[in-house]
Amino acid sequence: MLTLNGRTAVVTGGSGLVGYQIVQQFLEEGMNVATFHSRQEKAEMTKGWLKEHGSRLMSFSGDIVQYLENINEKFGGIDVLVCGQGWPPDNQEMEDISKDYWNVVLTSNLTASFYLIQKAIPYLKRSRAPRIIFLTSCEARTGGFNDGLAYTAAKGGVISLTYSTARRLALYGITVNAVAMGGIYNKPYPVGDEGSDYKLPDYAGLQDQIPLGRLGKPEDICAAVCYLASEEAGFVTGEVLNVNGGLFMG
Repeated sequence: MLTLNGRTAVVTGGSGLVGYQIVQQFLEEGMNVATFHSRQEKAEMTKGWLKEHGSRLMSFSGDIVQYLENINEKFGGIDVLVCGQGWPPDNQEMEDISKDYWNVVLTSNLTASFYLIQKAIPYLKRSRAPRIIFLTSCEARTGGFNDGLAYTAAKGGVISLTYSTARRLALYGITVNAVAMGGIYNKPYPVGDEGSDYKLPDYAGLQDQIPLGRLGKPEDICAAVCYLASEEAGFVTGEVLNVNGGLFMG
């Protein structure tokens, strides 16, 4: 039995299918959750979809950092950060990648998470069992032929950031881990219409490459995140947990 009840989580990327599943599961486990979205209408839709959880859910858009004190005051602390936001991959040819596109992908998938952690450290230090969890991709470890160069580089940076922050924050008892997703059937935007032109991978071909013989589900990622967010995961840090059905082993 994992100890999650009563803990408070901040989740970015809660509009995606995986992120939304994490938010929903956290709430069902009795946690308080604050989610962040790129647009206000997404924040409102998330609150509408999860309205039965009422006072245990906060949903914002805009600059996440400015709301940390509001979250702390409402819930009496912050215990968990799940950094799951990210620009969806676009597998462009290397010579076609613009500087603006590169910067947007790196900012969304990597830089924004660093600044969130930096500003959240004072709150996490006060927690009895503080946790930071990144969502990354196994493409970062294989070269990213399917998901594009900018996305792969950003997610590789997330893995490096996992290791470096785990070392630095261990002094305060803050654990830092990542879940490397692969082979997950993940529609990009269940909340809102953004990303309607996003091209889903060739799932038929992908499934053939997975040793377990099936695609992953958002629930598979959620189970790993719930463990890493729990009080019981206190001796796990600097770990990149592969959840990909054996697509990547190592």
